[in-house]
Amino acid sequence: MKFITGLLTLITAALLGGPIPAYGAVIEVGDNVPEFCWTDLNDAKVCSAMFVNNVRVLIYGTGWCPDCNKEMQEIVQRFNQIKDKAVTFISLSAQGDLQGAPPTSEFLKSWKERHAIPFLVAASPRDAGRHFFAPPIYIPNVVIIGRDNRLVFKAVSPKVEQIFAEVNKALGE
Repeated sequence: MKFITGLLTLITAALLGGPIPAYGAVIEVGDNVPEFCWTDLNDAKVCSAMFVNNVRVLIYGTGWCPDCNKEMQEIVQRFNQIKDKAVTFISLSAQGDLQGAPPTSEFLKSWKERHAIPFLVAASPRDAGRHFFAPPIYIPNVVIIGRDNRLVFKAVSPKVEQIFAEVNKALGE
């Protein structure tokens, strides 16, 4: 079974065009999270350590994914409930509006505008949450990192109410 899982990991990495992850290198709830960096819609480098005093919510998706679009609409509608708390939301796109298309700055700008996203939007090319989710990687997925830099939550296609409940829990509320 380990051989098949390892083989699937290698095939998925090859298909996604990224580095081959080490078997068992997936970050689990309770683990310390290393610093990750992305490129925002203005081509500026954004790193998770910039928001270390906040709970960080990483929302992985793509423009072509219907569930990703629906989830983002729901998150944006509820964001005002939490916007003044010590939390940073980041929308991370692995692909653009077409499957396999890279998340260009033009796509990121249109994604932000399409959903009226009031928080950070960035590209997460070719890693699409691979550090948190073992292959096959499904979208949308959400990761929440606590103020202590430990992974406190991760889920594929979580309900938006669950995301906000987990954020409040991570905030100690």
